[in-house]
Amino acid sequence: MATELNQRRRRLLIWGILVSAGAVFALGAGLVVLLLRSFDDVARAAGEAASAAREYRDAGLPWEAKDVWSRPRPSAADNAAPVLLQAFAALDEDHLKSETPQIQALIQKGSFGRAAEKISQFKLGLNLAVSATSRESLDFKRDWDLGTQLIFREYVQAKVITRTLCLRAQIESAQGNSADASRDLRACWRLGWLVAQEPSLISMLVQVSIQRIVLDAAVRCAFYQRTSGNGLKAIEDSLDPGLGRPDIDRALRGEAYMGLTTIRNLKNLGGIKAFTSGDPLPPIPSSQLVRTGIPTDPISRAFAARHFQVWTEVMGDLRSYGGDPMKLGATMDKIVEDASKRKTVSNALNELMFPVYSPLASAVLDLYADTTATRALLEALQIRVRTGKLPTSIDQIPGTWIDPFTGKPLLVRSGPDSLRIYSVGPNLNDDGGVVKSEAPEDKPLAYDLAACYPPPKLKAPK
Repeated sequence: MATELNQRRRRLLIWGILVSAGAVFALGAGLVVLLLRSFDDVARAAGEAASAAREYRDAGLPWEAKDVWSRPRPSAADNAAPVLLQAFAALDEDHLKSETPQIQALIQKGSFGRAAEKISQFKLGLNLAVSATSRESLDFKRDWDLGTQLIFREYVQAKVITRTLCLRAQIESAQGNSADASRDLRACWRLGWLVAQEPSLISMLVQVSIQRIVLDAAVRCAFYQRTSGNGLKAIEDSLDPGLGRPDIDRALRGEAYMGLTTIRNLKNLGGIKAFTSGDPLPPIPSSQLVRTGIPTDPISRAFAARHFQVWTEVMGDLRSYGGDPMKLGATMDKIVEDASKRKTVSNALNELMFPVYSPLASAVLDLYADTTATRALLEALQIRVRTGKLPTSIDQIPGTWIDPFTGKPLLVRSGPDSLRIYSVGPNLNDDGGVVKSEAPEDKPLAYDLAACYPPPKLKAPK
């Protein structure tokens, strides 16, 4: 009996060894197949790099840093950057940050004289910034071959100056100085446009952010100038619509080049693992940057081929849609989604570097919607100065006021002495002109993009 039991155990042991060996063999065979497929994918993609590069260049996409600019670089006399740098240097940012909440509180209370005294401490830097925006171009002379290592510190400072100038404009409006208020608003609006002349996606998003700050300030200034037709017209004129449409083509050209120069310098950055480790990328001395050509090592060459192919497709779609950001964003996301389904080594870097584009397109549409609604509101307030009554429908306001999210006229919510002109925004629902800060806690996305008269929580000047 014991002998029979031992024989049974021996047979089970042998079968276990054979099954384990088979599993190991199958795993090994699977790894071999995976490695062969990966090798074939990289070899095939690397072989496509030269032809993909030709198509990329034929599409007008940037091959070297000088190509990133879609127009001539500005002359010294036209370039706003040197004067802006002087403005940044003249501002004590830490002091400004400590004073800003107090200035905002004084404006909120209607203490405009005290607010004016406090903000006058920063007059030199603010006036330099206003002077800079009279120029027609901006170029901080960046080394675009640094790619993902570029630091855009100046954009943070530009937003700080925008917020401060917009506070000053509100004080000036409340004190009856519409000329200086519109000057400051115009300077900030132009600053957003100037920043976006640099060819990067970040630059375009900073323009959106800056100009939306200005639109909010313009409505507040209009509240203080609500009885002055000339003052309201000056505020409206400060929002030049020709300088309020972000250049998506320019931004995406910069994004394409950032990917290309990263691939060219991938070895110096530590390979693709450097992008997944979470650690800062190592600095590359300028003299060691690879600035042109297709990489020679197979893996970087494969990454380059897939990069060229995706961006050639993207730019084709951009031009076929005529700059419609919503359609473009959806199409680009589809391109990225399709690329992400191809779980291959050659597509790995595209997956890591491509952002999701439809929210970026929505940000551009937000700016269009806010700009249109604000200008319509300023027109409506001028109508009230002339007639004593606010319009109650969008067709009572001369002009074309279209919601970019729907292609239909903007909506209006009016009261005895209040008016909201609004777009339905990215959720495409009419939420009654409720702005984001008023959205219900249980429905944080249930809001519209509205220009409101009167603005929330503002006191009239005494």
